[in-house]
Amino acid sequence: GVLGLGGMGGPMAHRLVGAGFVVSVFDPRLEALARDYSAVGTVDIQDKDLAYILATAQDLSVELPVSALIKEQFAELSRLGDGGLDQVALLRLYQSERGEELDV
Repeated sequence: GVLGLGGMGGPMAHRLVGAGFVVSVFDPRLEALARDYSAVGTVDIQDKDLAYILATAQDLSVELPVSALIKEQFAELSRLGDGGLDQVALLRLYQSERGEELDV
């Protein structure tokens, strides 16, 4: 996959490297490499935001099946106690579903 080093991609790349993955990045702005990529978009916040999005979509009679699936996954992570982690915690969920362990 390809990640930019913006507000979402930068923290994801940082967490993937921290979990032992090899990540290649490209950004034409050198200052992007020096940014603080600490987690800021937690699972709990994204779960809440997706709830608002899905409620609005329902009000508008719009189906968002992929968003609903992602909302279920974030809700599961919150139930597992991973609500304070960022979206890279999804890797932990996917690995546990496969019976594998990953320290994210």
